[in-house]
Amino acid sequence: MSKDSALYQQMDEQQVSLPLLQTVINFASVGVQILKPVYREADIVDFRYVFINEKGKQYLPKADMTGKTFFSFNVNPGASFHKMVIAIKTQREIESEDTFITAAGKCIANVRYVPLLDTICLFFEDSAEVEQLKKVISKKDESIKELNSELRSFNSVIATDYKETLQSLYTSLEFLISKEVALLSDASKANIRRSQAALQRMKLLTEDINGFLRLYEIGVHPTLIDPNVVLDNVVSKMQRKFEQANAEIEVKKLPALNADPLLLSWLFTNLLDNCIKFRKMVAAPVIKIRSSRADEMNVISTATKNVQYLIISILDNGIGFKDTEAERIFELFYRIHDKSYYRGSGIGLTICKKIMEMHGGFITAEGSPAHGATFNCYFPVS
Repeated sequence: MSKDSALYQQMDEQQVSLPLLQTVINFASVGVQILKPVYREADIVDFRYVFINEKGKQYLPKADMTGKTFFSFNVNPGASFHKMVIAIKTQREIESEDTFITAAGKCIANVRYVPLLDTICLFFEDSAEVEQLKKVISKKDESIKELNSELRSFNSVIATDYKETLQSLYTSLEFLISKEVALLSDASKANIRRSQAALQRMKLLTEDINGFLRLYEIGVHPTLIDPNVVLDNVVSKMQRKFEQANAEIEVKKLPALNADPLLLSWLFTNLLDNCIKFRKMVAAPVIKIRSSRADEMNVISTATKNVQYLIISILDNGIGFKDTEAERIFELFYRIHDKSYYRGSGIGLTICKKIMEMHGGFITAEGSPAHGATFNCYFPVS
């Protein structure tokens, strides 16, 4: 292709793309006005309208002002003119609430003055419309909160009744197998034991669901605490589990932390229980707890920009998992491993994720099959 042909093709593409762009902007829900500065020597003395979308025409005294200058029809142009000049010179966006004289009368709008190359773009949102929309959203938000509260109360009552029913069924089966043992065949006894095991799993699921719902009820109340005290209490309560699994736990002293003691206790309990649950059958569990700091977290999408984080890491030598599962394991009821071998409801890690979100932080997981897993809890440092 010759140089002239390429130039003509580029011009044709621009001629096609400009009307297309104008059509797209015309359907925008906000008013758009694009103006080009008029210079006298080095000073900006006026602006000329080069494009106005349909919504943008509502903020003008006449329907079509394209090609006309800003000062030629604006009754009180001083404030807006000054903002446009400042935006052009500083190449920075300005946002304010301004008054305009329109064909329908006086109008107050939220305006963004955005410099773009050698033009200034004005984006309008009617203040009355914005306030009305805020009221509608607020009303809907209150309705959703009320509905969520009712659903949580309903779920809590149902879960409690369900738990009691499961316990009653389990006790009845236990009575049957102990008192009527002579009348039951071996197959009947095995069926009853399987039923009891299923009831226990349902009871565990109910308790975990209740625990998840409680997070929304109690909220988060962070305070400066010593996490070592919280961890010691958790380890003490789990001592029997550690002994049964012949587990070894190594803890390097953790620094003071702004956290909710109760929620932090739940976090440690779920993560340590996870380490015990998914251990190797051929090797005793070794769990390590460490802390570190991260000064630059801008490379992680879930992190707040330019915020320091204290990281509490829990490492184990268990069965691990594939890297492709690192995000999905925090999903509600998601299970990697066969539930017939590994007991659990698939809620524990979801609770951990929610606890970290409530603290303004987040949790990540790293794993490798047969080489263990690492869970990193990121707490923002104020």
